[in-house]
Amino acid sequence: MIHARTLIAAGLSLLAVESLVVAPAAAHALPTAPLALAQGPTIQPTQGNLPKLPTEAMTNGKVEVDPGCASEFPQWTDLLKFYDRPNRICVRWLDKSAVEWARWEVYRDVTGPNDVKIASGDVPAATLPNSSAHFQIVLDELLPLHNTGDADQKYFVKVQSKAKASDTATKPSIRATLVHLRKAGEPVKPPGNPYSCPSQPDAYEREVVLDIPRMTVNQTTSTSGDGDRDELYFSIGRLGPGTSSGQKRLPSDDDYYEAHNGHTVGPNGWTNKDQDHVAAPKLWQGKLKHNQVVDLTITAMEQDNSDLKDVKNGLIDAMHAVAAIATAAGGAYGAIVAAAAEAVAGGAQFIPNTTNHDAIAFVAVRLTNKCGNIQTVWTTFESKNISGVGTLSNQFLDVTSHEDFESRLAVVSTNNLFWPDGVDYGAFEYAGTSDEFWWVANGTSSSKYTFLLRERAL
Repeated sequence: MIHARTLIAAGLSLLAVESLVVAPAAAHALPTAPLALAQGPTIQPTQGNLPKLPTEAMTNGKVEVDPGCASEFPQWTDLLKFYDRPNRICVRWLDKSAVEWARWEVYRDVTGPNDVKIASGDVPAATLPNSSAHFQIVLDELLPLHNTGDADQKYFVKVQSKAKASDTATKPSIRATLVHLRKAGEPVKPPGNPYSCPSQPDAYEREVVLDIPRMTVNQTTSTSGDGDRDELYFSIGRLGPGTSSGQKRLPSDDDYYEAHNGHTVGPNGWTNKDQDHVAAPKLWQGKLKHNQVVDLTITAMEQDNSDLKDVKNGLIDAMHAVAAIATAAGGAYGAIVAAAAEAVAGGAQFIPNTTNHDAIAFVAVRLTNKCGNIQTVWTTFESKNISGVGTLSNQFLDVTSHEDFESRLAVVSTNNLFWPDGVDYGAFEYAGTSDEFWWVANGTSSSKYTFLLRERAL
């Protein structure tokens, strides 16, 4: 018989020995002492061949959060980043086992081995036996609205639970992470552009009304024979929309509004030369399609028989001066006003002849429809001395008016525009569906009037 010890000494493996040795009886069994087996190459364990630990033995469920607590379309996530702290978050604790006790906890990540607990609370008891639980955490008293630090700040939300309330040990859930991004790093989002729209001109047509619902006659003209009443009328020149143009007198040809010294006239108080009640002056009413423009000049006059020189050339010179001042001021506002003023100064037909009549006031307005938004440019001159006539001056009484060159830029619109990051109307002030402001004018022959100018989009 070949002895096993001999084979081992020869270098055969124990398995080879066992395949050759027949053990007919216990007396011939192999010795029980440990054998010195030959060692092969050492195999280092790797992550791939390590046994996986059962996570359910270490944790109970996982936590996800919804930043807006949206009931219809929640956005559950285990990593929530934000610049502006939400007032609250909704939390769901899911894939959990039934427990008798649970508390939620919020931690702030700090340098060092342990995070800092900043808040905790009970999980609703009715949900403890279920496989998931839902609740809210109010953040506005826990976190600042903005992170003004130099680095992002991390927070963690997790749930500690016990299967039995009497247990001493707790199991944590897999946590959700909140990242409060530093406010200084927030990208600047461009506001919405209300002047960008599909090329559908008819879809953005707007009807616009310009009128003077109210006026105060601070001082009538001093022309001989007028007494304490002026014969007030408005001469209106128009270019546009398109190639259309027009000229009209309000209240009508050979008629006028009664303007009594020291009186205020409301919407229903206007009377004509026959002392009949008439509608308040409607300077213009019309429709504008997308990209259409209309220019108007409004000259307030007092009808008399004096031998007053024509002030037309003086008004044109004044508007040229406004254009030059606005151009020198620069910026988008100045460029817009300069273009509107120069359009008036360059169109002599805008301004009526005023021979034998006192000039009380003058103003021009340009209306442009941009995607249903009516860009409105009111402009006039602050003061102009006209040789042989006198001094005319105008002022717009509104905080949004530009006093260096009397002008006002406003947008009126029936559009209900909403962009989360705001709307950029450029140099124009958004006024909604209606805009109104006071226009104070000192005319020739010592007259002084205060008119309420109003614009409406229908």
